[in-house]
Amino acid sequence: MVSLYVLLMTVWISSAVVHADGPKFTDDVLASSPLIRQLLERVDALEKTGARQEDEIRQLKAEMVRQKTEMVQLRYRSSVKDRTIQQLLRKLSSSNEYMASMDENISQKDANAPLKTIETVEKRGSVEENNRIRRAENEVTIAFTAGLSTHMTQVGDHQNIIFDRVITNVGNAYNPHHGVFVAPVSGVYVFSTSILSYDSRNNWAYIAVNGVPKTELFMHDDTHAMSSQTIVLDLNHGDDVAIQGHANDAYFGQVPSFTTFTGFLLQQNFTSVGSVIG
Repeated sequence: MVSLYVLLMTVWISSAVVHADGPKFTDDVLASSPLIRQLLERVDALEKTGARQEDEIRQLKAEMVRQKTEMVQLRYRSSVKDRTIQQLLRKLSSSNEYMASMDENISQKDANAPLKTIETVEKRGSVEENNRIRRAENEVTIAFTAGLSTHMTQVGDHQNIIFDRVITNVGNAYNPHHGVFVAPVSGVYVFSTSILSYDSRNNWAYIAVNGVPKTELFMHDDTHAMSSQTIVLDLNHGDDVAIQGHANDAYFGQVPSFTTFTGFLLQQNFTSVGSVIG
């Protein structure tokens, strides 16, 4: 709008030079012109539209970052599943080679020995087949990310930080009301957290399993200091994991969240398949 105003003033000055003896134009005269008023109103509307579009662009960029993070996690889980499939194929190949070797040994023994050996091989093959079926039937996908939407101040010692804003909760193993994750199956899990302090003092936090701290985070006495931690845990079915605070500490919360809690199942343990919680 300022550029258009400058342009109009330039036209006015040029007109004043050419028509020195003509009528004198002032800012009030320019502003009273219907055409100029319409132009100014259109420029003002365009500026508002531009501001609105810039805000939409910022939101789209934020959404692209979120989707990119989810894609990275999906690629990682896909690579883990691919490795698991390759391991199963190698085990199947070893089993076939073993059975072929046993068939060869059977042909070299007396008439009674082959029957006993066949029964043993069939039993072993049946067990391996049952294990493969159990893996296929019980394999689950567990993953979550949650954020802190509001500030938490005056936190009690070893009190759970309630990450109330659920972003992802595949398998519903994370409870946003209590800020705790309960392992629905035994296996190896990966957890990470990023915490932004609320005020300018030293702040601590812990990653705790069944209430016992496993790792510690520290934020130095600087306004909005941040700390992050990642841990790999071998959990049993029913174990719980939470981010716990330190006495009287304060943590920053907002939407989108700086303070977050993330976890996912890396590899399920099939030696003792428990029932899925939830």
